[in-house]
Amino acid sequence: MWYALAGAEIRHPGCFTGLLEAAHDALRVRFGNRLAAFVEERFRDLRRVDAAEDAHANAIAASEASCEDP
Repeated sequence: MWYALAGAEIRHPGCFTGLLEAAHDALRVRFGNRLAAFVEERFRDLRRVDAAEDAHANAIAASEASCEDP
């Protein structure tokens, strides 16, 4: 869920911030200091595939309207 929310937030800045932060907080409670290692292990292969797509989405999102208040 956290990874999907992060991708959605990249594509639609401000729209998923609250949900993403809540998911991150829940993961920090569950994993504590092991969170960074968990994320790296769990999502390493996906990030390799998603990196180019996310970079493209970032460029588009920067030029489009977001969900943040003006």
